[in-house]
Parts: sequence; C-alpha cells; structure tokens
Amino acid sequence: MKQNSAAQLFVTALVMLSLGAMGCDRSANDRIDQTGNSPPAPTVVTPEPDSTTELRLKLHSDVHSHNDYYRDRPLLDALDAGAASIEADVFSINGQLVVAHTAPEIVGANLLRTMYLEPLRERLLKSNGGGGPNSAIDPTRAGSTLILLIDFKNDPTATMTALDVLLSEYDEMLSRVDENGAFEARAVTIVLTGRADRRRVASGVSRRVFFDGSISDLTRAEPPPVDLVPLVSDKWDKHFAWNGSGTMPGDELSRLKDLAAKARSQGRLLRFWAAPDTPEAWKVQRAAGVTLVNTDQPKEARIDKPIAQP
Repeated sequence: MKQNSAAQLFVTALVMLSLGAMGCDRSANDRIDQTGNSPPAPTVVTPEPDSTTELRLKLHSDVHSHNDYYRDRPLLDALDAGAASIEADVFSINGQLVVAHTAPEIVGANLLRTMYLEPLRERLLKSNGGGGPNSAIDPTRAGSTLILLIDFKNDPTATMTALDVLLSEYDEMLSRVDENGAFEARAVTIVLTGRADRRRVASGVSRRVFFDGSISDLTRAEPPPVDLVPLVSDKWDKHFAWNGSGTMPGDELSRLKDLAAKARSQGRLLRFWAAPDTPEAWKVQRAAGVTLVNTDQPKEARIDKPIAQP
C-alpha cells in the first residue's frame, strides 16, 4: 500500500488504537546486543478481546436488510423497520449502476441513484436541513450512520468508475476519509463488497468509500486499517453447521463468541450472510456479540431499543 508518510502514520495510529497494545517490548526487541548478534525473535502476545473497544461506525440498531431491493418498498421498508444497514447489488451497464441480483433481473429503471441515493438525500434534507457532520437519516439518532452496502456484481473497474462519478453528487451526506487522512462519519456510509477491489482505493488518501472484509482479515499478522475495512462479513456455513433451530452446539457458540470478540477488539462490525433467518438465530447472534444481524425480514428482526455502544 503506497501512502504519503503523514497518512500512513495516521492510519497506523488508528490501527494500534483499535487493536490495543501488542504485548511486546519493541525497544528491547529492536536492540542489537554487545556481541553484535540480534536478540531472539520476540514473542507477540495477541491482546485479549476488549468489549469496550470503540466501533468505527456508530449504528442505531443491528439490523442488516439483506438484498433490500426485494422488499415491497426498497429502502423505505428497511428504514421503517429501523435497519441500520441496507444492501443493494449493482451491475455497471453503459456507465449506469443498475440494482439487481442476477443479470436476468436487470431492469433499466432500477438505478442505484433513484432507488437509494436520491431518496436518502431527500429524507436527509427534509429532516435535517442538510448533510454534514453529526447529521443522520433519522434526526432523533444524531451521530449514527446508515450503511449502504453496495455489492459489485460485474466488472469492478467499470463499476468503481461509475460509482466515483455518482457519489460525487452526494458528497455532503457521505462518510469519508479526508485529504489529511482523518475519518469523518456522516449520515450515510458506503461500504463496498462482492467484486469490489479495495486495492484500487487503498492507496488513496481522500475517499468516500469503505470496504467489507472477511473473517481472514481478523487474523492477519497486519490486519487492514479499520478506516478502510470497518466491517467483516462471511458465509455462515463456512463456520457453523447450526441451522437456527433448537440449541446451537456449545463448540459452535464458543467459536461465534470468539469471532465477535475479535471483530469488536479491532473496532469492526461483524456480519454473517446466509445465516439462519429465524428468531432463535437472531437471538443467539445478538447474545454472542454479532454487531449486524443479516436478515430478509427487517421488520420481524427489529429491536425496540438502540444497541449499546461503548
């Protein structure tokens, strides 16, 4: 990753704050002893997950509206249900971003602009009088952000080019990393997933998009900066066999809690897609500390009080 030195120092500081102290004496490990020999390789101690680590993105609930465009009223049903994260799949077609899950479902009128971005801006202007810092789609939840998870379905280069142009029209409402490398949360946070290539923007300092990572990002020797990857998602059955009925096996529940704690210790949100979409599964995930509950039933999965944030 190529960044200017100031931005690199800033990102490094953010990562260290999220991960906590690494448990080794760097000054001692970096020294050469009087015989000219390097000291033994240091033992790096992974910090215990810290449930008080601040999440980079502050959400007012834990509901993620999966494939939201299938709702009777895309976006609106999810907002009415109190969802804090909404997913839209997009294809790049002649410079336009069309919302669809598969190519046969492409309908030219279903544009990301008209289905999601424009209604969000209209709601923001109506309720807040404009965008900017501390604004929120719901004015009663100042300081929270709404995630718009955009899943790239075809050519990532063409899609990213079209998205850059489109998002420039909505700059005032979008979270960003500014020209100084500082993160600033706003009413809507764009997180990219699917075929999106985070390497394309990782080297840039100023940006208005973030990326969805995977469980493997949590265990890298050098995890990606939380201001690049504030969310990690993975398929449920890659990690668990439980189908959401009855009691989750103890070993799987322990694994779920460990992954949730690991994500929290790094300041990241955690989501499992294709997870069992049952009340029992929602309850288990919440109790284990999963911060985004993936569902096709946002109204049924909603909770009546905000998720406690550290």
